[in-house]
Amino acid sequence: MIKIRPYYDHPAHKKIIDRYLYLAALVLPFPPEAVIGDEKLTVDGKEITAETVLEEHLQRCRKYLGKKAEKYQDALAAYSITGTPGDEQELLAQEQLLAAKVIQAASQDLYGYLYETGNTGVSPAKVPPMNKEHVRRLLTVPMNALDADLKRIGQITGEHKRPIQSKTINGSINGKIYKRQRSDELLDFVFRYESFSQRAQAFRLLKDMDVNVCPYCNRIYTVTLTKNGHKSRPQFDHYMSKSKYPYFAVSLLNLIPCCGLCNQAKSDKEDQILYPYFEEMGTDVLFRTKAENGLTYLTGCPSAQDEFSISLEKKKGTAQELREKVENSDEVFHLTELYNEHKDYVLYL
Repeated sequence: MIKIRPYYDHPAHKKIIDRYLYLAALVLPFPPEAVIGDEKLTVDGKEITAETVLEEHLQRCRKYLGKKAEKYQDALAAYSITGTPGDEQELLAQEQLLAAKVIQAASQDLYGYLYETGNTGVSPAKVPPMNKEHVRRLLTVPMNALDADLKRIGQITGEHKRPIQSKTINGSINGKIYKRQRSDELLDFVFRYESFSQRAQAFRLLKDMDVNVCPYCNRIYTVTLTKNGHKSRPQFDHYMSKSKYPYFAVSLLNLIPCCGLCNQAKSDKEDQILYPYFEEMGTDVLFRTKAENGLTYLTGCPSAQDEFSISLEKKKGTAQELREKVENSDEVFHLTELYNEHKDYVLYL
Protein backbone atom coordinates (compact mmCIF):
# COMPACT_ATOMS: atom_id res chain seq x y z
CA MET A 1 0.00 0.00 0.00
CA ILE A 2 1.20 3.46 -0.87
CA LYS A 3 0.48 6.98 0.32
CA ILE A 4 -1.41 9.56 -1.73
CA ARG A 5 -1.35 13.30 -1.16
CA PRO A 6 -4.20 15.03 0.68
CA TYR A 7 -5.58 17.98 -1.25
CA TYR A 8 -3.77 20.61 0.84
CA ASP A 9 -0.34 19.06 0.07
CA HIS A 10 -1.13 18.49 -3.61
CA PRO A 11 0.48 20.66 -6.32
CA ALA A 12 -3.05 21.27 -7.65
CA HIS A 13 -4.53 21.94 -4.20
CA LYS A 14 -6.43 25.13 -5.18
CA LYS A 15 -7.89 23.44 -8.24
CA ILE A 16 -8.94 20.39 -6.22
CA ILE A 17 -10.56 22.19 -3.29
CA ASP A 18 -12.37 24.70 -5.51
CA ARG A 19 -13.83 21.98 -7.70
CA TYR A 20 -14.72 19.86 -4.69
CA LEU A 21 -16.53 22.67 -2.85
CA TYR A 22 -18.44 23.53 -6.02
CA LEU A 23 -19.47 19.88 -6.44
CA ALA A 24 -20.44 19.52 -2.79
CA ALA A 25 -22.50 22.73 -2.90
CA LEU A 26 -24.34 21.44 -5.98
CA VAL A 27 -25.19 18.10 -4.37
CA LEU A 28 -25.93 18.90 -0.73
CA PRO A 29 -29.40 20.27 0.19
CA PHE A 30 -27.82 23.04 2.23
CA PRO A 31 -27.77 26.78 1.50
CA PRO A 32 -24.76 27.18 -0.84
CA GLU A 33 -23.21 29.78 1.46
CA ALA A 34 -23.01 27.11 4.18
CA VAL A 35 -20.60 25.18 1.95
CA ILE A 36 -18.78 27.90 -0.01
CA GLY A 37 -19.10 30.84 2.38
CA ASP A 38 -17.97 34.16 0.91
CA GLU A 39 -15.22 32.56 -1.18
CA LYS A 40 -14.82 33.00 -4.90
CA LEU A 41 -13.94 29.65 -6.43
CA THR A 42 -12.34 29.13 -9.82
CA VAL A 43 -13.60 26.06 -11.69
CA ASP A 44 -12.69 25.45 -15.32
CA GLY A 45 -11.80 29.11 -15.72
CA LYS A 46 -15.11 30.36 -14.34
CA GLU A 47 -15.73 32.23 -11.09
CA ILE A 48 -18.10 30.36 -8.78
CA THR A 49 -19.79 31.91 -5.74
CA ALA A 50 -22.62 30.87 -3.46
CA GLU A 51 -24.94 32.98 -5.60
CA THR A 52 -23.81 31.09 -8.71
CA VAL A 53 -24.66 27.75 -7.12
CA LEU A 54 -27.99 29.03 -5.79
CA GLU A 55 -29.04 29.91 -9.32
CA GLU A 56 -28.06 26.40 -10.49
CA HIS A 57 -30.17 24.94 -7.69
CA LEU A 58 -33.13 27.05 -8.75
CA GLN A 59 -32.71 25.99 -12.38
CA ARG A 60 -32.73 22.35 -11.30
CA CYS A 61 -35.82 22.90 -9.16
CA ARG A 62 -37.62 24.52 -12.09
CA LYS A 63 -36.93 21.40 -14.11
CA TYR A 64 -38.21 19.02 -11.42
CA LEU A 65 -41.10 21.11 -10.07
CA GLY A 66 -44.01 18.69 -9.69
CA LYS A 67 -41.91 15.75 -10.90
CA LYS A 68 -40.23 14.49 -7.73
CA ALA A 69 -39.83 10.72 -7.36
CA GLU A 70 -42.16 8.60 -5.25
CA LYS A 71 -39.37 7.95 -2.75
CA TYR A 72 -39.07 11.68 -2.12
CA GLN A 73 -42.82 12.12 -1.82
CA ASP A 74 -43.01 9.26 0.69
CA ALA A 75 -40.28 10.86 2.77
CA LEU A 76 -42.17 14.15 2.84
CA ALA A 77 -45.24 12.32 4.12
CA ALA A 78 -43.19 10.40 6.69
CA TYR A 79 -41.79 13.67 8.07
CA SER A 80 -45.16 15.44 7.95
CA ILE A 81 -44.06 17.99 5.37
CA THR A 82 -47.23 19.07 3.61
CA GLY A 83 -48.09 21.44 0.83
CA THR A 84 -47.18 21.52 -2.84
CA PRO A 85 -44.35 23.89 -3.81
CA GLY A 86 -45.64 26.62 -6.07
CA ASP A 87 -42.26 27.59 -7.51
CA GLU A 88 -38.60 26.60 -7.55
CA GLN A 89 -37.77 28.58 -4.39
CA GLU A 90 -40.45 26.76 -2.41
CA LEU A 91 -39.22 23.39 -3.72
CA LEU A 92 -35.64 24.24 -2.70
CA ALA A 93 -36.85 25.29 0.78
CA GLN A 94 -38.76 22.01 1.03
CA GLU A 95 -35.61 19.99 0.18
CA GLN A 96 -33.64 21.86 2.83
CA LEU A 97 -36.34 21.31 5.46
CA LEU A 98 -36.50 17.59 4.67
CA ALA A 99 -32.72 17.40 5.04
CA ALA A 100 -32.83 19.08 8.45
CA LYS A 101 -35.60 16.77 9.65
CA VAL A 102 -33.80 13.65 8.40
CA ILE A 103 -30.57 14.70 10.12
CA GLN A 104 -32.34 15.47 13.41
CA ALA A 105 -34.14 12.11 13.40
CA ALA A 106 -30.98 10.17 12.56
CA SER A 107 -28.67 11.81 15.11
CA GLN A 108 -29.25 14.68 17.48
CA ASP A 109 -25.47 15.01 17.80
CA LEU A 110 -25.11 15.44 14.03
CA TYR A 111 -28.03 17.87 13.97
CA GLY A 112 -26.50 19.97 16.76
CA TYR A 113 -23.13 19.90 14.98
CA LEU A 114 -24.43 21.19 11.64
CA TYR A 115 -27.23 23.53 12.73
CA GLU A 116 -27.26 26.42 15.18
CA THR A 117 -30.13 25.34 17.37
CA GLY A 118 -30.67 25.19 21.09
CA ASN A 119 -33.10 22.29 20.94
CA THR A 120 -31.74 19.23 19.16
CA GLY A 121 -34.48 16.99 20.55
CA VAL A 122 -37.30 18.47 18.47
CA SER A 123 -37.84 18.05 14.74
CA PRO A 124 -37.56 21.51 13.15
CA ALA A 125 -40.60 23.29 11.72
CA LYS A 126 -38.26 25.47 9.67
CA VAL A 127 -34.61 25.20 8.73
CA PRO A 128 -32.29 26.59 11.43
CA PRO A 129 -29.15 28.53 10.44
CA MET A 130 -26.22 26.28 9.63
CA ASN A 131 -22.85 26.34 11.38
CA LYS A 132 -20.60 27.14 8.40
CA GLU A 133 -17.40 26.26 10.25
CA HIS A 134 -18.72 22.83 11.17
CA VAL A 135 -20.07 22.18 7.68
CA ARG A 136 -16.64 22.92 6.20
CA ARG A 137 -14.92 20.76 8.79
CA LEU A 138 -17.27 17.84 8.13
CA LEU A 139 -16.48 18.07 4.42
CA THR A 140 -12.69 18.43 4.67
CA VAL A 141 -11.56 16.77 7.92
CA PRO A 142 -8.99 13.94 7.70
CA MET A 143 -10.56 10.70 8.92
CA ASN A 144 -7.67 10.19 11.35
CA ALA A 145 -8.16 13.64 12.95
CA LEU A 146 -11.83 13.72 13.95
CA ASP A 147 -12.57 16.05 16.84
CA ALA A 148 -14.52 14.95 19.90
CA ASP A 149 -17.83 16.25 18.52
CA LEU A 150 -17.52 14.27 15.29
CA LYS A 151 -16.43 11.14 17.13
CA ARG A 152 -19.47 11.45 19.39
CA ILE A 153 -21.82 11.14 16.42
CA GLY A 154 -20.61 7.62 15.72
CA GLN A 155 -22.44 5.10 13.55
CA ILE A 156 -25.92 5.86 12.28
CA THR A 157 -28.31 3.08 13.22
CA GLY A 158 -32.05 2.56 13.54
CA GLU A 159 -35.05 2.42 11.30
CA HIS A 160 -37.75 4.93 10.44
CA LYS A 161 -41.11 3.18 10.19
CA ARG A 162 -44.55 4.74 10.13
CA PRO A 163 -47.83 4.55 8.19
CA ILE A 164 -48.23 7.24 5.53
CA GLN A 165 -50.56 8.24 2.76
CA SER A 166 -49.08 8.91 -0.65
CA LYS A 167 -50.39 10.01 -4.02
CA THR A 168 -50.19 7.70 -7.02
CA ILE A 169 -49.40 8.94 -10.51
CA ASN A 170 -53.12 9.29 -11.30
CA GLY A 171 -53.70 11.32 -8.13
CA SER A 172 -55.42 8.71 -5.96
CA ILE A 173 -54.36 8.18 -2.34
CA ASN A 174 -52.59 5.03 -1.19
CA GLY A 175 -52.01 3.95 2.38
CA LYS A 176 -48.65 2.31 2.97
CA ILE A 177 -45.94 1.72 5.54
CA TYR A 178 -42.87 3.92 5.15
CA LYS A 179 -39.86 1.86 6.20
CA ARG A 180 -36.27 3.04 5.72
CA GLN A 181 -32.97 2.72 7.51
CA ARG A 182 -31.84 6.05 8.97
CA SER A 183 -28.50 5.73 7.17
CA ASP A 184 -30.26 5.24 3.83
CA GLU A 185 -32.38 8.33 4.42
CA LEU A 186 -29.25 10.38 5.00
CA LEU A 187 -27.71 9.04 1.79
CA ASP A 188 -30.85 9.63 -0.26
CA PHE A 189 -31.95 13.02 1.00
CA VAL A 190 -28.87 14.71 2.49
CA PHE A 191 -25.38 13.36 1.73
CA ARG A 192 -26.30 12.30 -1.78
CA TYR A 193 -23.25 10.32 -2.83
CA GLU A 194 -24.89 8.74 -5.88
CA SER A 195 -25.59 12.18 -7.31
CA PHE A 196 -22.11 13.35 -6.28
CA SER A 197 -20.27 10.47 -7.98
CA GLN A 198 -22.23 10.59 -11.24
CA ARG A 199 -21.64 14.26 -11.98
CA ALA A 200 -19.12 15.38 -14.56
CA GLN A 201 -17.38 17.44 -11.88
CA ALA A 202 -16.62 14.22 -9.95
CA PHE A 203 -14.87 12.83 -13.02
CA ARG A 204 -12.85 16.04 -13.31
CA LEU A 205 -12.08 15.97 -9.59
CA LEU A 206 -10.54 12.52 -9.98
CA LYS A 207 -8.46 13.81 -12.87
CA ASP A 208 -7.27 16.75 -10.76
CA MET A 209 -6.32 14.38 -7.91
CA ASP A 210 -4.08 12.49 -10.36
CA VAL A 211 -3.92 9.16 -8.51
CA ASN A 212 -2.60 6.89 -11.25
CA VAL A 213 -2.30 3.60 -9.39
CA CYS A 214 -4.55 2.09 -6.73
CA PRO A 215 -3.09 3.03 -3.32
CA TYR A 216 -4.47 -0.13 -1.73
CA CYS A 217 -2.95 -2.78 -3.99
CA ASN A 218 -0.33 -0.69 -5.85
CA ARG A 219 -0.84 -2.83 -8.95
CA ILE A 220 -3.85 -1.63 -10.98
CA TYR A 221 -3.75 1.64 -12.90
CA THR A 222 -6.39 4.17 -11.88
CA VAL A 223 -5.80 6.77 -14.57
CA THR A 224 -8.74 9.02 -15.46
CA LEU A 225 -9.16 9.13 -19.24
CA THR A 226 -11.48 10.59 -21.85
CA LYS A 227 -11.34 9.51 -25.49
CA ASN A 228 -13.91 9.81 -28.28
CA GLY A 229 -16.66 10.54 -25.77
CA HIS A 230 -15.84 7.50 -23.63
CA LYS A 231 -14.62 7.84 -20.06
CA SER A 232 -12.58 5.64 -17.76
CA ARG A 233 -12.03 6.52 -14.12
CA PRO A 234 -11.17 4.95 -10.78
CA GLN A 235 -13.77 4.36 -8.13
CA PHE A 236 -14.09 6.17 -4.81
CA ASP A 237 -13.73 3.99 -1.74
CA HIS A 238 -15.13 5.35 1.50
CA TYR A 239 -12.44 4.88 4.13
CA MET A 240 -15.20 5.19 6.72
CA SER A 241 -18.13 3.23 5.33
CA LYS A 242 -20.96 5.34 3.94
CA SER A 243 -23.49 2.75 5.16
CA LYS A 244 -22.39 3.29 8.77
CA TYR A 245 -21.14 6.89 8.58
CA PRO A 246 -23.32 8.40 5.83
CA TYR A 247 -22.51 11.93 6.97
CA PHE A 248 -18.98 11.38 5.59
CA ALA A 249 -20.30 10.04 2.25
CA VAL A 250 -19.08 13.05 0.26
CA SER A 251 -16.29 14.25 2.60
CA LEU A 252 -13.19 14.82 0.50
CA LEU A 253 -10.65 13.00 2.68
CA ASN A 254 -12.97 10.03 3.12
CA LEU A 255 -12.89 9.44 -0.64
CA ILE A 256 -10.00 7.20 -1.71
CA PRO A 257 -9.48 6.86 -5.49
CA CYS A 258 -8.90 3.14 -6.00
CA CYS A 259 -9.48 0.19 -8.32
CA GLY A 260 -12.79 -1.64 -8.45
CA LEU A 261 -11.34 -4.86 -7.04
CA CYS A 262 -10.06 -3.18 -3.89
CA ASN A 263 -13.24 -1.16 -3.46
CA GLN A 264 -15.28 -4.36 -3.63
CA ALA A 265 -12.91 -6.22 -1.30
CA LYS A 266 -13.08 -3.54 1.36
CA SER A 267 -16.84 -2.94 1.06
CA ASP A 268 -18.01 -1.64 4.47
CA LYS A 269 -15.50 -3.56 6.59
CA GLU A 270 -14.56 -1.90 9.86
CA ASP A 271 -11.03 -3.32 10.05
CA GLN A 272 -8.37 -0.80 11.01
CA ILE A 273 -6.44 -0.56 7.75
CA LEU A 274 -3.83 1.89 6.54
CA TYR A 275 -5.25 5.31 5.66
CA PRO A 276 -3.68 6.20 2.29
CA TYR A 277 -3.74 9.96 2.78
CA PHE A 278 -1.39 9.64 5.74
CA GLU A 279 -0.08 6.07 6.00
CA GLU A 280 1.76 3.50 3.89
CA MET A 281 3.82 0.37 4.34
CA GLY A 282 7.00 2.29 3.62
CA THR A 283 10.36 0.64 4.30
CA ASP A 284 9.39 -1.02 7.59
CA VAL A 285 7.08 -3.46 5.84
CA LEU A 286 8.12 -5.26 2.66
CA PHE A 287 6.97 -8.00 0.34
CA ARG A 288 9.90 -10.38 -0.17
CA THR A 289 10.56 -13.42 -2.29
CA LYS A 290 11.33 -16.71 -0.55
CA ALA A 291 13.04 -19.63 -2.25
CA GLU A 292 10.95 -22.79 -2.16
CA ASN A 293 12.57 -25.34 -4.50
CA GLY A 294 15.26 -23.69 -6.56
CA LEU A 295 17.18 -20.50 -7.21
CA THR A 296 16.85 -20.18 -10.96
CA TYR A 297 14.15 -17.55 -10.43
CA LEU A 298 16.88 -15.13 -9.31
CA THR A 299 17.97 -14.92 -12.95
CA GLY A 300 14.48 -13.87 -14.00
CA CYS A 301 13.75 -17.12 -15.82
CA PRO A 302 10.05 -17.00 -16.84
CA SER A 303 9.58 -20.72 -16.17
CA ALA A 304 10.77 -20.48 -12.56
CA GLN A 305 7.55 -19.21 -10.97
CA ASP A 306 7.16 -22.36 -8.89
CA GLU A 307 10.57 -21.92 -7.29
CA PHE A 308 9.59 -19.08 -4.96
CA SER A 309 6.77 -17.51 -3.02
CA ILE A 310 6.05 -13.93 -1.96
CA SER A 311 5.45 -13.11 1.68
CA LEU A 312 4.85 -10.03 3.80
CA GLU A 313 7.64 -9.22 6.24
CA LYS A 314 7.70 -6.61 8.98
CA LYS A 315 11.04 -5.36 10.23
CA LYS A 316 11.95 -5.91 13.84
CA GLY A 317 10.93 -2.88 15.87
CA THR A 318 7.97 -1.98 13.66
CA ALA A 319 5.39 -0.17 15.80
CA GLN A 320 2.54 -2.42 16.95
CA GLU A 321 -0.17 -0.13 15.58
CA LEU A 322 1.47 -0.16 12.15
CA ARG A 323 1.88 -3.94 12.29
CA GLU A 324 -1.81 -4.43 13.04
CA LYS A 325 -2.94 -2.05 10.30
CA VAL A 326 -0.62 -3.72 7.79
CA GLU A 327 -1.89 -7.18 8.70
CA ASN A 328 -5.50 -6.03 8.44
CA SER A 329 -4.81 -4.36 5.09
CA ASP A 330 -3.14 -7.51 3.78
CA GLU A 331 -6.15 -9.58 4.84
CA VAL A 332 -8.84 -7.19 3.57
CA PHE A 333 -7.27 -6.65 0.14
CA HIS A 334 -5.76 -10.17 -0.20
CA LEU A 335 -2.43 -8.59 -1.09
CA THR A 336 -0.17 -11.58 -0.44
CA GLU A 337 -2.45 -13.88 -2.43
CA LEU A 338 -2.72 -11.39 -5.30
CA TYR A 339 1.03 -10.84 -5.51
CA ASN A 340 1.63 -14.57 -5.56
CA GLU A 341 -0.71 -14.78 -8.55
CA HIS A 342 1.51 -12.30 -10.40
CA LYS A 343 4.97 -13.75 -9.89
CA ASP A 344 5.64 -13.30 -13.61
CA TYR A 345 5.88 -9.54 -12.98
CA VAL A 346 8.38 -10.14 -10.19
CA LEU A 347 10.53 -12.22 -12.51
CA TYR A 348 10.34 -9.49 -15.14
CA LEU A 349 11.55 -6.91 -12.61
